[in-house]
This record gives sequence, C-alpha cells and structure tokens, in this order.
Amino acid sequence: MLPRQPVAANLTPLFPYQERHLLHLLTTQYAWAAQNNTKARRLIAKLRLRQLKRDLGLPLLNIDEALLAAGKIAITPEEMTPSEMAVALSAHASQSTEPTAKALLRPLPHGNSSSGHDLLDRLRVVMPQSECFDSNITVPFEYRISGCPELLQRDGFVSPYTARYLKPFIRRDFETIPLRLKLLDELRSKTATSQRVLDFSQQKQVPIDYCYLRPHHLPAVNSLCAHFFWPGVDVTECLQYPDFSVVVLYKKLVVGCGFVTPDVKTNEAYISFFVVHPDWRKSGIGSFMLYHLIQACRGKDITLHVSPSNPAMMLLQKFGFKSEEFILDFYHRYQPSWNTDARHAFLMRLRW
Repeated sequence: MLPRQPVAANLTPLFPYQERHLLHLLTTQYAWAAQNNTKARRLIAKLRLRQLKRDLGLPLLNIDEALLAAGKIAITPEEMTPSEMAVALSAHASQSTEPTAKALLRPLPHGNSSSGHDLLDRLRVVMPQSECFDSNITVPFEYRISGCPELLQRDGFVSPYTARYLKPFIRRDFETIPLRLKLLDELRSKTATSQRVLDFSQQKQVPIDYCYLRPHHLPAVNSLCAHFFWPGVDVTECLQYPDFSVVVLYKKLVVGCGFVTPDVKTNEAYISFFVVHPDWRKSGIGSFMLYHLIQACRGKDITLHVSPSNPAMMLLQKFGFKSEEFILDFYHRYQPSWNTDARHAFLMRLRW
C-alpha cells in the first residue's frame, strides 16, 4: 500500500464579517449538526472569543502579521494574504511624505458580477484584524470632519475613467437653508450684542457645494459612511471613476455623499453608498444627489440594496425605483453584533 501523499492546503483568511456570518450559520441553521461534533463546538468557541475581543477592542493574536511587521519574514506580493498586504501597505504609507491621488488608488478586482455583496466587499478597508474594531483609529479627528488640507484641490481635473474634464463644482446652492443652518443663525442672532448683530447681518452667505470625490475628501467621507453604515468602509476605489460620485460640503464639512459603481453589467450600474447627515435632511440635498447620480448613468439600469427601515425608501420610489426582491440577512455580514438596525434588504431597480 502506497503512503498517502500530503495535500497542499488551499486556505484563505476570513475577514471579520465572514467570521460573524460563519458563527451565525453554526449557531442557527447547523446547530443540530454542531452539537455532536467536537471540532465544530471548538470552532464555535474560538469564533465567539474572537468576536468578544473585537467588541471590547482587544487585539487578536496573529503571528504572521507580527513577524511580517517586525521584518522577520519576507514574502512576495503574490504570496501575501489580504492582512499581510495591509501591513505592508501601511508600513509603506508611513514612510511616504508626499501623498498623492495616484498613491491612494489601490488595485481592486473588477468584473461583471451583479452580486451586491461582491460590490460592497470591494469598498471595505483591508487592514489588520486587530484594527477592524475602529477603522478610523489612525485618522485625526480634524481630517474626519474637514478632510486633509494638504491634499486640498480647487481646480478642475480630468476623469481617469472617461477622460472628461470635470469642473470643481457640480452645483453651488445659495438658496437652500437646511434646518441646521436656520438653527445656527437663530442662535447667533439671539446671543449677539447690538454691534455683533450688525456684523452678523452683513455676513456673506455660504453656499452648499456639490462636487466630485477628490483625495482630500476620503477621511471625512469614510468616517461619515462608517458611522451610518458599518465600520471599515473605504471608498478609495471610487477615485477611479469620480464622474459617478457626489460629495456635499458646507464650507469644509461633509454633510452627504453618494457613489455609483458603473458597468457592473453591460447595461447596469449599482449605487453602493448614499447618505445625508440627519441634521441636513429634508432640504432637497438628497434629491439633487440622487438626480445627479441618475443623470451620470443615463442609458443604464440602476440598482441598489436598501434596508426596510431606511427613510430613503420614499425618495427612491419618488424617482421611480421599484422593488424586485426581498433578501433576508443581507447586511448580517457587515453590521457589528451590537447594531440593532434591520439586516434585511430590498433590491431596488430603476429601469431606463
């Protein structure tokens, strides 16, 4: 009898949301099979321990990452796992002194897959597992509010996707006064002295600016999306097709953003993220954002997944989006365990 030849292991690392999804399956759908399997019970215990550490913000043990960061091992980029690649990229970024838009672009897989999970997975930050609890831990608070001043660019630019010249502003709105601005104006007028009231009345009105995504917007946009969606959102890939993006600014404050992934199919685009800060809603900002994204995708169907509890459902129906499918536990792999928002989703489509 010939000895059995060793089989090379074809293993891939699991991301945190994949671990949570696996734990959910083992404790719900396959709980009956895991009760009598020692290895399955041991795996469930390990997954629960790792999830508890993430919830508490404790670091996870990863020997490969520790050795790679210390320079004890050296491997080629083709042999790197996503976590090892993140360590190498972070080390390279810490040595760079002149961040540019080209340096911010990282190669990501493209394809014609229409799966919402595939598209949303591409817009998640790749970082060591010990830092997945807070994706903004290394971003200064000032940058999360107003962006990176060293990358500030006010001129127009050429789109790397369509080679079109894009103006610095899509629109400058001097007429809309959201409830937040009305409240601030009232507070300033009530508390000012007579001399200050005169100065206050003569102040120049600041517009609400709609512009395309630029590199200096990334920290603030990622922070806004991570707060209202789930930790780890990274829209750096959208810099490759800025024509299909919109960022709303009041001075330097990012109050809303929307992004479309073009050409997911021959005649289909996908809205990956769309959000307006609650303090700036009900003033027409979301309507113009959605109108701009629809105009950018003229001639194509537009799809997106939206939670049943999302107030944007009414806005989408107003623009003609129709529900095609109701997907159970669509957001389970993204939302943290402490998040109580609805994890199901409607697949909405706007047919051209």
